Amino acid sequence: MKPSDKLSVLTRTNHIPLICIFELTRRCNLRCRHCYIDQTADPRGELTTDRIKAVLGQLAKAGTLNLIFTGGEIFLRDDLFELCRFARHREFDLRLFSNGTMIDGEAARRLAKMRVSSVEISLYGRRDTHDRITGVKGSFLKTTAAIEHLKSHGVPVTIKCPVIKTNFKDYPWLAAFAKSNKLNLRLDPAIAPKDSGDRKNLRYRLSGPQMSVLFNDPALKLKKLPDQENADLSCSAGANMVTIGYDGTVYPCLQLLLPLGSVRERAFSTVWNDNNIHLAKLRGLSINDLPECFKCNLSAVCRRCPGIALLEDRTAIGPSKIACKIAKIQHSIASDFQ
Repeated sequence: MKPSDKLSVLTRTNHIPLICIFELTRRCNLRCRHCYIDQTADPRGELTTDRIKAVLGQLAKAGTLNLIFTGGEIFLRDDLFELCRFARHREFDLRLFSNGTMIDGEAARRLAKMRVSSVEISLYGRRDTHDRITGVKGSFLKTTAAIEHLKSHGVPVTIKCPVIKTNFKDYPWLAAFAKSNKLNLRLDPAIAPKDSGDRKNLRYRLSGPQMSVLFNDPALKLKKLPDQENADLSCSAGANMVTIGYDGTVYPCLQLLLPLGSVRERAFSTVWNDNNIHLAKLRGLSINDLPECFKCNLSAVCRRCPGIALLEDRTAIGPSKIACKIAKIQHSIASDFQ
């Protein structure tokens, strides 16, 4: 077993919040059509700089090592660099999720000096496609310029892209762009419903044939051979992973929005170690609690997310439509590959 796997098992078993996704804001300067965030959130409800620092200190004491700052667009916060410096002084492994439109050369230099682990940038395709998805003309040029700034200062960059009907034809361009620029690339066809429960954005999901093309593209290396003996449908949300929302609400995961408490009212460790009904259920789950999924012959290639399943299918422990769809495609491709 690799050291990273041992650490994962150890922290999950002992309920140590190894990974924290910290949502700094829900404000954004783009209007992406597929976005799961409800942007009607009142910015006055955001945690203050001092409160966030206090919570970061509590996370460090609780054993958190991997910290992710996400939004909204995190660079809309005037205190972002102050928070990044504070997090690095606490020796968190820090990653940033951003659309890149506000990252110039000076910002890239400061991030490099702080030695953030990576900046994950949302890029949706070529210029017209990207701008059509974001709803803001000129966003492509700003985002690609940010990638160049970060690269020139030695900051590791990962391109993230939800593949939807609007940009499906552009995914080969994205793959080529990432390869030519020596960047990591993460493509994801499993877009989630909005946090509010609104499912209108799901109309942008790929069709079955489009998903088959995506997963069968050898350049993407998305194939996964079935291995029923090593099937694992468990999730680390609430076990060794936690999310803190922009307003201080604590959740098991960014997608699994079961409120556990608030760091406005109680210390993080109190919320995390409380006998909360949601945490108790998550930490007590076994394969027997997911009988339909575990007995499925596609479980070895299943990408089931309990948060998306809860939002879309009203159950965190039952089948997920999008996961089932992708698993069938993966299994078919893997069978042909064998």
